[in-house]
Amino acid sequence: MVSYLVMFFTACLHIGLQTNIFVNIDQPISVPGNLCASFMMYCGFLYFLQDMVLLPQHYKRRMFWPISFLIELTLSIALMEVLLLFVWARIEQLICLWVKAALCYYGSLDEADYDNHETTIVGVLVSLIAALFWMSAIMATEESDEEQLEVKKQQDQSLKEKQNQSLKEKQNQSLKELQDQSPKEQIDQQEFEQLEERLLAPLNYVILADGEPLSSET
Repeated sequence: MVSYLVMFFTACLHIGLQTNIFVNIDQPISVPGNLCASFMMYCGFLYFLQDMVLLPQHYKRRMFWPISFLIELTLSIALMEVLLLFVWARIEQLICLWVKAALCYYGSLDEADYDNHETTIVGVLVSLIAALFWMSAIMATEESDEEQLEVKKQQDQSLKEKQNQSLKEKQNQSLKELQDQSPKEQIDQQEFEQLEERLLAPLNYVILADGEPLSSET
């Protein structure tokens, strides 16, 4: 999935700066009232961009973060410009021509009256289509309850595997430290264990008044 940082810089370039880098298409027909529709369509494309995988995961892991960020940013900018300036712009032009043909040529509407209300008619229509696309993009990219549960299970399993791996590493490290002990340290450890056993063992004899030991068995 595309990171939010990449989406932020892409939106700042296109919406904030109104700049295109890769695609610059001259529109043969100016579509009136399409500013709001283009903004909503761009937001819908951002939802699809967020759900895309532009770089393979293994390829992305083996790269430095700045390099992968720049490559992903470049691909996202190019993709958004193609979707907005090539696909959506052509759809707007087709809608504008179809509406004009339907109202003027087949609906017997005066062309002067249509020109006076063209901004309202076309603007409302393309804005409605863009809003429907935006809502469908939100619903299509939203995770269901089953997908959220599956993601949570995968996260729990990954955390459990990391904990088991960390525990194994600690055990291996302790075993290695024990094996790396010098023979003298091992002998000292054995003597300490023998002394501890003697101190903890029960006494099997008593001391007489004259100082001679007498076994408790007699």
